[in-house]
Amino acid sequence: MIDEINAAITNYQTKWQALVAARTDKQFFAALKPTSVGWKVKETADLDAMVFKLRDLCDHVLLVRMNDRWVAKLLLRDAKLAWNIPIIKILQLRPGSTDAVGMDHIDFYSILPEEEIEERLASESVRWSHEENRPGYTWASVWFEGTEAKIKNYTILDIQTEELQAVSATIKA
Repeated sequence: MIDEINAAITNYQTKWQALVAARTDKQFFAALKPTSVGWKVKETADLDAMVFKLRDLCDHVLLVRMNDRWVAKLLLRDAKLAWNIPIIKILQLRPGSTDAVGMDHIDFYSILPEEEIEERLASESVRWSHEENRPGYTWASVWFEGTEAKIKNYTILDIQTEELQAVSATIKA
């Protein structure tokens, strides 16, 4: 499974490097840090099987119910993925989705505030959109070569940390 994910990341990285090479603001794009790979699966059983195959390589595995589907977030222990990506995000397809299964996107971290990220993208000739999944968690999606880059000024672990702290506070109250 890791070999399949790494092959997809390597293919993606080639497309990403071509995108960066064609940009005016190469420094902005080159500074983005890949943090997680999004991998889509069809059914809950597929998600469970993939988590089972990968969990012994992980220090943390978190299952989250989001948008009427399950999402697993796996933080790898020692064996980082290609491009030094430490997190695999396995996403069950949303009900009624016709998305392809397999690698869907890579999340990139930027130190810049969201407004500046979007200003920089607007000055480039790239197809991008402002996205939101949960209130307060927005990002810019860049679409290229049949794939997607999600550019965020946080990681998926930041989201889970905040949400779990809120649940903990409710339990303690």
